[in-house]
Amino acid sequence: MALDFEQNKTGRIYLHILPILIWFVAIAGVVALFKHRAERFEVVGIAQSHTTQIASIQTGRLRSVNVELFDTVSKNQTVAVLDDTLLKAEITTARAEIKKLTAELKVEEDKFEVEQINLQNHIVATYRRYTLDVENYRLRKLELIAAIEPDKINLENLKLASKMFVMGGNLELSDLAPLELKQMELQIEELSKKIKENQVVLAQAQNDLDMAQQRFEEFTNNKPELPPIDNSLEIITQQINVQEKMIDQLSIQLASLVLKSPFDGMVSQLNSRDGETVLPGEPLMTIAETHPSKIIAYVTEDSTEAVEENMKVELMITGQQQQIADSQVVQVGPAMEMMPERLWRNPNIPQWGRPFLITVPPAMTLTPGQMVGIRKL
Repeated sequence: MALDFEQNKTGRIYLHILPILIWFVAIAGVVALFKHRAERFEVVGIAQSHTTQIASIQTGRLRSVNVELFDTVSKNQTVAVLDDTLLKAEITTARAEIKKLTAELKVEEDKFEVEQINLQNHIVATYRRYTLDVENYRLRKLELIAAIEPDKINLENLKLASKMFVMGGNLELSDLAPLELKQMELQIEELSKKIKENQVVLAQAQNDLDMAQQRFEEFTNNKPELPPIDNSLEIITQQINVQEKMIDQLSIQLASLVLKSPFDGMVSQLNSRDGETVLPGEPLMTIAETHPSKIIAYVTEDSTEAVEENMKVELMITGQQQQIADSQVVQVGPAMEMMPERLWRNPNIPQWGRPFLITVPPAMTLTPGQMVGIRKL
């Protein structure tokens, strides 16, 4: 009887202790799980590629769009050309005005040559001489720039036409095709030579202008008194300033008519065609990198402490072309944001996370938008 009582007492004690033991084991398990989760995690990221939109900075008509949708392009490849008719007309007008100013300046120069005999003040004569020298060289420089810039556009168009002529298979369509191609090549060679020669003359004109300005500055700094400039010469000088600014602006506009790809990539979107009129800032096409350089991934709110910059990770791609490579986190986002829908656990419930970026190692080949497994090392 006493033995049964002792056994029952011991059983009751075990029944009281067992829940406590189970509770401690559960707590230890939870702590271990949280610690493991903080130390190691596995998420899925998306390979990202840089994209850019090609747009004109001015209103114009597209002369040619030289790519098709999904064409591969290289850095600095011409992808579209705007019509340059209006700008060339403005250049022609500016050149005519420069010639007019040159003639007026020549009249003033001739007038000076006649009047300088009667000038008693050497300072006045020298000042006018140096002023005329500077303005003559400025006009010469502007005239050369106005001649070179349209030739550059024509050369670009000739090169593009020659390339399209060959790529279009025109050499096999006619017996005269090789002759036409040869004529294009001769035109390109002659125009290139003309541009180079004018650039040499332009460099000399710039050097002459620098020297003339230096003489003028030395004279004005050292002379005892500066007489007032002739009113007629001052007016011409102001008009030359206007033409100088106009030529600079037209040169920039001419160069912007040729649109080029800023990097190697692929045409992912094409919005315009030949002959269409485009507005400033209106996207003509979108070019995307074909080889992603970054992977973006997200950690949930309860795992934000598990990721940090420079942390080593392992990247994994499963399937027919399995790839595994080591990399590291290069940047962690400052705040929580909504994940891309592809990464939601439930497609009907939006999910938030903190983004971070990982560099794509050279040994790994990814496609933009491809899913990549990520694991902390």
